[in-house]
Formats: sequence, C-alpha cells, structure tokens
Amino acid sequence: MRERINMKIPKKVRVGPLVYKVRYDPNLRTDKGEMLFGTTLFSEQEIVIFPHLSHEKKCETFLHELLHAISAYYGLWWEEEKVGTMAPVLYDTLNRNGLLSK
Repeated sequence: MRERINMKIPKKVRVGPLVYKVRYDPNLRTDKGEMLFGTTLFSEQEIVIFPHLSHEKKCETFLHELLHAISAYYGLWWEEEKVGTMAPVLYDTLNRNGLLSK
C-alpha cells in the first residue's frame, strides 16, 4: 500500500534566479477549450494548476510543470513527450523513497 502523499505545493518556486508563482485556475483550458491539468506561463513566470484534481495528481502536475520551467531556463526546451515521461517517474521515485512524505 502506498503512503499518503504529504508533499506541499509551494506558492512560489525558484528556477535558477527566476521565481515562478504557483497558482490554481478552475477555468484552465487550451485555446480549443479542452481541460488542462496544468500549464507553465514562461513570460509571466507562473505555473498554473487545475484545482479540481486529487492531491496526488496536483503534485504530479506541479512536478510536470516545474520540469518545463527548468528545461526552459537551462535551454533544453524538452518536448511535452519527454516531460510527460519524466514527471511521473520523478514523482514515483520521490514518493517511493519517502521524499514526499512526512
């Protein structure tokens, strides 16, 4: 049985010298009106998360968007496929090693 996740999603997170604000938006959608779990607004330095997700999914989404911000800052510009693969792996690794639990 997996432990309950106690990861705290911060209100702000540093990526290099940049500070990204983390906020929630119940109206988060694509330009085509499709629901998004999260997005990274690079010019505004914001990570936006859909609030009506389980805590575990919010944490995974936060890590996903954080990987986008990190890859952009360091000039890697990882494609969605790479971030989409890495985020759940990172989340699972941190969780299995007790790094997300109190």
